Amino acid sequence: MHLAYFAVNCGLRHGAAYRRPPLVALLMPILPRTLASFLCSAAAISQGNAGYADLSFQNPTAQGTATLTATVYYPAMAPGRDAPLLPRAGGHPVVVFLHGLNVLGRGYGALGQRFAEQGYVVVLGNTALSSATTQINDGIAMFPALVQANGQAGHLLQGALDMGRAAVSGHSMGGSSTCGVLAANPGYRAGFCFSPGVAPAAAQVHVPMGICHGTGDTFLDWQTFGVALYQGLVNVPVLKFFYVLGQDCTHGNVAGYTQNNQIDLDVFAASSQVALGFFDRFLLDDAAGLESVIGPTARAEARLFQLDTAIYSPQLWVVGNPRPGQTVTFTTAAAPGPAALFCALAEGNWPTPFGTALLDLTSLIEVSTGVAGIDHLWLSPLTIPNDAALVGLQLPFQGLATSELGAFQVTGMVRVQVLP
Repeated sequence: MHLAYFAVNCGLRHGAAYRRPPLVALLMPILPRTLASFLCSAAAISQGNAGYADLSFQNPTAQGTATLTATVYYPAMAPGRDAPLLPRAGGHPVVVFLHGLNVLGRGYGALGQRFAEQGYVVVLGNTALSSATTQINDGIAMFPALVQANGQAGHLLQGALDMGRAAVSGHSMGGSSTCGVLAANPGYRAGFCFSPGVAPAAAQVHVPMGICHGTGDTFLDWQTFGVALYQGLVNVPVLKFFYVLGQDCTHGNVAGYTQNNQIDLDVFAASSQVALGFFDRFLLDDAAGLESVIGPTARAEARLFQLDTAIYSPQLWVVGNPRPGQTVTFTTAAAPGPAALFCALAEGNWPTPFGTALLDLTSLIEVSTGVAGIDHLWLSPLTIPNDAALVGLQLPFQGLATSELGAFQVTGMVRVQVLP
């Protein structure tokens, strides 16, 4: 797709004919380059300490368990039980986790610790030992219960939660219950399932969803249960994906419940990284999190057996080291079809038939065009000239690609600043 087509047909040209500013003309020769290397982006939240505590919350709804008990892991000033919570302006993102059949949330301490070390408050529910119905009701009730705790003077979690950035996740029975909770969603932004069972409410889920399963799961077969859930998610926005690990991935180790040997540890390291990338995208609005979910890094995992995804809103992120002489790579995730990458000297806000253009139109340039393949990816490399004078330069980028529904849509905006 050419810049002129984008400008004219999206209603982006107004008045006089488009004229590229001199500085943009100078930048044009440096933009497209051959991919020299691929570098994974750093995690959105750096690793820290995880504290944990056993807490009780009063259920403010008429359904479920009257007192919602949970083991809560959280970013802390030091590691360990009842450690002081690490403050974060606006509160930490939250993951409510639903356990498997005949186990309790406290048995998923490895998951709680892993996520808390990455900046998430993780609420491992200790109710509904063997009742999916109760677990669903408790998962729904936990959201308003946490809202209350967040505003309760003297509570460990007072002011610690950003309930506008909360997700629900679960393992086995809890994976199925995740869909039940989201069918009556009290405010969760996303859902993630580890080795889920039957989920009749999948069609009623209206938030982005991810599933991680393993071919070594002999309890809930991935082809019977995981595939059915994935195919049943017919009303999710933005994207859904189904990440299947190989024979090493069992029913227990996929969610960190079983950690008996190094293989179990390695499998959980892989599955949890997928989940964290998903949460980084949908709780922290960091599209680069998708690199470890559906991007080249996710696909390079040695234990990956199969990855299916549907992209309803094209996504754009950048990975690499934005320093002079280095190559960064813009990754567009979209349905198979044409794609384009644009840049400008400043940001903007213009309605188009394809969504809101977030780039300044007077300095808009086409960086590159290409095609998203059957893997739903298009990679566009950019080499930063080895010129120290570029340090501090910041430019916004935005993409245009095909959605799963067959129409062109713009992506979100990515800002790239040249570092020293």
